[in-house]
Amino acid sequence: MDISALNLTDKADQPKPVEIYHPITGEKTDIVINIVGRESTQARRFGRKVRQDMFQRAQEHWKQGKEVPALSDDEEDELDASQLAAIITGWDGIEKDGQPYPYSQDNALELMRTYPWMARQIDKAHKDDELFFGSKPDA
Repeated sequence: MDISALNLTDKADQPKPVEIYHPITGEKTDIVINIVGRESTQARRFGRKVRQDMFQRAQEHWKQGKEVPALSDDEEDELDASQLAAIITGWDGIEKDGQPYPYSQDNALELMRTYPWMARQIDKAHKDDELFFGSKPDA
């Protein structure tokens, strides 16, 4: 089998639109957020950065002869929001104080921190291989 056809990075690097639905009514909003997939370069880079940060955190504790503490709930929430912000590449339909809210990584992080219902929708889409590859594996 020619494994070059199995390189999923190219497809995962292509941003896909995710339509956002109202958290209570379930109605489609005007918000569309573009994200890259799990196999994308951005997602893999973020994962490496997190592993490096966790290793550095552990090293600092070990040097002091201390046990490495588990992440707090706030730290876990921040990590989750950061992971989702890292895969967002842009959006349409978001306003703040009546003005278009420009895309930036900082603004993406603010959205993921402030609107967990939106973050859940982004997370679900990010894990949907069919969105990026056109099908889901059987296994």
